[in-house]
Amino acid sequence: MKNYEQTLLELAQADERIIVMTAENRAAIRNLPNLLPGRFIDTGITEQTIGYVYTYLGAISLVMRGLVLGPAVARWSEVRVLRLGLTTLGLGFALLPFVPGRGAAYWGLGLSTNSQGGQYFLLHDGRAKSIEEAILLHAGEGQQSKERFSTT
Repeated sequence: MKNYEQTLLELAQADERIIVMTAENRAAIRNLPNLLPGRFIDTGITEQTIGYVYTYLGAISLVMRGLVLGPAVARWSEVRVLRLGLTTLGLGFALLPFVPGRGAAYWGLGLSTNSQGGQYFLLHDGRAKSIEEAILLHAGEGQQSKERFSTT
């Protein structure tokens, strides 16, 4: 099965009109800038992106306060609603390692291999299967640490 990066590369090689554009997270396509010189654009986090995020969060906040929290506090009291929220948050964190295919990656080294089916799932996407592999897969800001690790 081809991964996302391989698929994009094949499509771009087959059609010169295709360019690859990404924003903020290029972990899944980290080799494409070198393989497609001049046809890879990383926009990064832009002011527009940040504006959209805050607009979205503001709208969600208004809906939650007006339609959910306001009526809940009026009915059950602020203390009970707070306890329910904290309990739900704790339960969500406790169940995170059991999310199929993703949960354990968020916990990183905090979990032993015994709780992850006998192996590690490191980095944000869980693709590194050892601490050494996680270090060697780093680039960008982690490049200097990777090079120091490789020489020891």
